[in-house]
Amino acid sequence: MTNFREFIDSELSVGFDQFVTLRYFHRYHPFEDASFHELLAQQLRVAASIELQAARMRRFGEGMDRVDEWLAEIKKAYGEDGFRYLKIMEIDRFHQSFSYHILVRGCEWDKAAFKEHWKPLWHTLSGGTAFERKIDERTGGFIRHLVFNADCLLETNDGKKYRKYDFESDFEGDA
Repeated sequence: MTNFREFIDSELSVGFDQFVTLRYFHRYHPFEDASFHELLAQQLRVAASIELQAARMRRFGEGMDRVDEWLAEIKKAYGEDGFRYLKIMEIDRFHQSFSYHILVRGCEWDKAAFKEHWKPLWHTLSGGTAFERKIDERTGGFIRHLVFNADCLLETNDGKKYRKYDFESDFEGDA
């Protein structure tokens, strides 16, 4: 088993060009304007219903498919040389949405290109929202928090090897 902190530091040391968060909402989301109590009641219904849990997992899979399409468009635009990503998949249980935090290497765009092309492309593919994040010394801590504390899944692809990680089964020690 690998130490998680060392793993993330090693992954980040290769250098990434962009850090983006993509939010995916189910297109027919009935709880967009729901109160906290309505959201909590829905959460309890989901927890008690195998069918609702299966529906949530289908939505998660749909979101993953849209992310893969978005990444494929980036790869097509910038080429495969040096293309690499690190993706953290977060489930927002209260709002029935999913966030995909993605570090991408091998594609350098400016704020205008993101605003005019990559953000609208995500909205077209998924109906969701997207925003850029700054890559700085806090990035590793943010990733550690998501995977270690928020129980998010981590996925990497360096162009040769694709791998999904789960904190409990793949890492040892503290984040």
